[in-house]
Amino acid sequence: KWVASLILFTGLTIRILDVTGDYRYYDQGITLVGSAIWVCVGIIWKDNSVVLTNGPYVIMLMGSLIATMI
Repeated sequence: KWVASLILFTGLTIRILDVTGDYRYYDQGITLVGSAIWVCVGIIWKDNSVVLTNGPYVIMLMGSLIATMI
């Protein structure tokens, strides 16, 4: 869980510092990995609130990342 939090904070930091939008792929990719890890943690812990919070976020980030690449 600490690794996932650190990854999410890294993605958030990139998002905040990226004024020009040049690092959007990194922001979305890193945040996607962090959220996916949290989904796995939620499944392992059998904590539905963690899965329900991060699951949709993973889906939205994947869609946004794919749309950005196209």
